[in-house]
Amino acid sequence: MNKARLKQYNNDYILSSSGYEVNTFDDNWKISKNCNLNIAETLKYLNEGLYDGFIKTMTYFVSELSDGYAEHVFHTFNKMINKQVVDYIDESLILNFMARLGKNRLYQFSKLKVMLNKWHSLNFPGIDSKVIKLFNEIKIKKYGYGDVVKMRDPNKGPFNIEELKCISNATEEAYNTGKISIHTYAMLKLLLHSGRRISQLTALKRKDLFNENNIYYLNIPRKKQRGVNKGTYRKVEIDESLWDTLHKILDINTEIISDYLGCELKYKNIDKIPLFLSTYSLRNLDRDIDIEHYLENEDLHITTGSMNRAIASLSKKMKLVSPRTGKIIRISSVRFRYTFATMLAKSGESLASIAMSLDHSGTGSVGCYVQNLPDNVIDIDKAISKYLQPISDIFLGKQAYEGDILLNIFVSDIRGCRTEKNVLIKGCTECKHFNSW
Repeated sequence: MNKARLKQYNNDYILSSSGYEVNTFDDNWKISKNCNLNIAETLKYLNEGLYDGFIKTMTYFVSELSDGYAEHVFHTFNKMINKQVVDYIDESLILNFMARLGKNRLYQFSKLKVMLNKWHSLNFPGIDSKVIKLFNEIKIKKYGYGDVVKMRDPNKGPFNIEELKCISNATEEAYNTGKISIHTYAMLKLLLHSGRRISQLTALKRKDLFNENNIYYLNIPRKKQRGVNKGTYRKVEIDESLWDTLHKILDINTEIISDYLGCELKYKNIDKIPLFLSTYSLRNLDRDIDIEHYLENEDLHITTGSMNRAIASLSKKMKLVSPRTGKIIRISSVRFRYTFATMLAKSGESLASIAMSLDHSGTGSVGCYVQNLPDNVIDIDKAISKYLQPISDIFLGKQAYEGDILLNIFVSDIRGCRTEKNVLIKGCTECKHFNSW
């Protein structure tokens, strides 16, 4: 990297959303355990007049937004320049990139649009004003957003009740028979009961488990949150069984690290022990660097990719066949998340409540869970059929008209609800808004 050209840039060090310190003069930016941005490789193809704008813009995305988003923006920019020398970012470069993407991948263009708009707003040179005008004219539809949930996609969407029971039972059996590790078992249980992203769960440390008035909680770190301070958490309640499992894992991890170092860990470091430890990273750490440095960040935490592969293996190991498709169930962390939100919607939770449970900052992304979906139609049909069937029979000539039929049915239901505990409508008793008379 031509550091002389960047001497006017004041903030040499920034902090990524995962808490990694990044020197903006370095050739490679390590912004998280799993992500390195090869800045020098990109600068090879940029005119020196674009250096400051590119560095300043990437600094904004790395320090203010999620690591995943910053990585996507970086790679999309590299796709645009396509290993060709770029002197100036103009309409021609943008239109050529759009043409290369094609219709099915055009949604990727939105990230480039956000990046170059930010670059221009920071008043750094390199962006033709016609590019910004072009951006204002181009409207990119979000590709397939929420479709797998709306259509109840059997391979990528939320699990149905039968599949969920199958996975839950198989998780217990696989753990008890030694087919999956205690770490994989704990992750599956957390995914089933928390609805959190797998990146949030792999970031957990011993200090994130706590007990208040004999109620067990996890402090789950917030990630992918715009405008949310780093190091913020949301409290999630867990049961005693899961609490015991997590503490058992932490004791195992503490022993593994102590054995590797050949000494007991200091008390202040024990709270930083990762819940999901990467023994590979442990074996490859630099012994000249204090262990506290590695524990402070997520250097010893398992990668999300490794954990995703571990939970996906459950289907093949236990030969889990979906009743819907007759094929092996595809297990992924995001499907657990879809399922968790779908179940909340079915129980009558509001958009705000679902968004909070999924750790979203707003409700813009959760509307797909409460729309009138196919299985909702079936439930509605079951609920109103007893009222509409008598009317239908009258029109078909199967039944004689006998006064206000609907009123009679409603009165009968109300009397039943007041006098007989066992005849309450199941849907009512399970609704959070229900109050018995």
